[in-house]
Amino acid sequence: MSNQIKILVVEDEGIVAEDIYQSLQNMGYSVPQVVPSGKTALEAVPKIQPDLVLMDVVLRGTLDGIETSRQIKEKYDIPIIYLTAYADKDTLEKAKKTEPYGYLLKPFDDRELRITIEMALYKHRMERVLKEREAYFSTTLKSIIDGVITTDQDGLITFMNPVAEGLTGIPLTRAYYQPIQEILVLEQKKYEQRVYPEYSQILKEGIYLNLCHNCWLVNTSGDRIPVENSGSPIRNSRNEIIGAVIVLQDVTEKMRLDEEKERIRQELLQSQKMEAVGKLAGGIAHDFNTLLTAMRGFTDMALMRLVPSEPMHDELIQVKNAAQSAAELTKQLLLFSQKHPLESRPMNLNEPIEQIIKMLNRLIGETIEIHTELSKQLWTVMGDKATLEQVLMNLAVNAREAMPNGGILTIRTENSHLDESAIIGLEGAWPGKFVCLSVSDTGTGIPAEIRHRIFEPFFTTKGSGKGTGLGLSVVYGIIKEHNGWVHVYSEVNKGTAFKIYLPAIEEKVKKTSRTKTQVKPVTYIRKSILVVEDQDGAREFTRRALEKMGFQVHAAQNANEALRLFQKQKGIMDMVVSDVELPDLTGIELVDQLIEKKKDLKILLCSGYTDEKSRWPIIRERGFRFLQKPYGFSELMEVMSEFFPNKKE
Repeated sequence: MSNQIKILVVEDEGIVAEDIYQSLQNMGYSVPQVVPSGKTALEAVPKIQPDLVLMDVVLRGTLDGIETSRQIKEKYDIPIIYLTAYADKDTLEKAKKTEPYGYLLKPFDDRELRITIEMALYKHRMERVLKEREAYFSTTLKSIIDGVITTDQDGLITFMNPVAEGLTGIPLTRAYYQPIQEILVLEQKKYEQRVYPEYSQILKEGIYLNLCHNCWLVNTSGDRIPVENSGSPIRNSRNEIIGAVIVLQDVTEKMRLDEEKERIRQELLQSQKMEAVGKLAGGIAHDFNTLLTAMRGFTDMALMRLVPSEPMHDELIQVKNAAQSAAELTKQLLLFSQKHPLESRPMNLNEPIEQIIKMLNRLIGETIEIHTELSKQLWTVMGDKATLEQVLMNLAVNAREAMPNGGILTIRTENSHLDESAIIGLEGAWPGKFVCLSVSDTGTGIPAEIRHRIFEPFFTTKGSGKGTGLGLSVVYGIIKEHNGWVHVYSEVNKGTAFKIYLPAIEEKVKKTSRTKTQVKPVTYIRKSILVVEDQDGAREFTRRALEKMGFQVHAAQNANEALRLFQKQKGIMDMVVSDVELPDLTGIELVDQLIEKKKDLKILLCSGYTDEKSRWPIIRERGFRFLQKPYGFSELMEVMSEFFPNKKE
């Protein structure tokens, strides 16, 4: 039978060996071999792989039965039953050390032999099942991601999985049977004081225990690891507490994720604040630009009645210049909220630097010197003056933060012709002709490990409430929109230089005059214009200015009033000048209705908004002429000359 129990008999008395062999055969066991010595037994075991060994204690030769059993036990998992005629104390003590599965005193009968064999085989099977379960649970505990420590009922450590060994820095071989308090060192984060959990509550009272809330585990290297921890009693089948299990979870990554979530939440809040500020800025800009339209316009009209020699003429020029500065200030406000559209034109990069330098002196304080090294033969670039001024302001503020105790801020411009070798190491660069703007400081510098992150939105090394982390990202975005790139050179405690490269163009800079001291009106006759504007001052200026040019003007403060006037005049109007944002309809909706009534109606739309409320994409798509507020008499007259090039019609 293939499932017969195989038994190896080790007996040096031939008659006794034959008797045992016959008895085993009669009982249904398989006896593949009977050997007379320890040496032959050790040779036979690996060959026949018996399920059990009957071993005589006293054998002839160099190996007795006890030593032979010891060697078999070390190499093979086979149960052994001793056969002996001796029951003295010394023999029993020696035999016990090899942990036999049975002990038969000669002579014995078949009944005793069978019972001893079956009990030995059963015990061996149960031990194997128990070992497999222990191995299963040990492997399970070793493979889980949390640290696990078990103790006996006295709080002495009986097991640590590899995670627990890694967290504490102590191997199980050192920790085994050591008090849990000596191995597991916990410290309160807030006070950095050692915490001594009440393990007795687990071992004596049998309750689940959170060992330490918001604490560190301090390992043998002195490192503090944030952990969540708990302890539970271990009970036997009689519900008696026989120990405790401690579970430790390393929450370093969880804390990092929580911090990341909080950072993202703060960024979202900041973004929402910025969006709200942007919308507020857009609304303020519209109202302010509309008020400035009236201010600039009436100033222009007053100047037209004066000659330069009159005292009031210079005073009105100052008012006009102040209004122009206020308009520039509004642009700056919109730049901070990122609501200003680019108005690129051929320009000399020195122009925005020279115009903003006084503001920079006030911005960065008296402890920082500003040096300028501006090339006089600078190539032309295509740029938006307002946003490039914003770049300078942001870099100046950045430099100021890097020089809390004062220093030197140097602004330099130069022409730069880059070839293939020159752009090696310059990310985003390409060969060609460029104008280089360099803004350098003598400040603290930027550490190499964070240098690659400085242009990331919301990244800041300042503390909470001391910066939005948008300054350099705005610089990066503006320069990208100008088809350029930024390169950073920095050394800790030596300073930082931002080098901005903008593509040079062949077109020459058109010289413009900022203020016209005398405006001479032209006259248009027999042309009727409908002005639609909800702000009284801007509407009144536009009406008077157009009348001064010779137009017949009808003014309305909203779309419904404009439609009634148009109907009343029976569509004889030649042109509509309308604000884009009206109380009842948009200017575009109004002109659409008017064009249905008169196909050749000329359209001029105006707005103080610079964001989506300006409706600029739709206006451009429809081909309507647009006039940005604030505007003065000369700007309005210039636009009207485009619509009616022949004077005195």
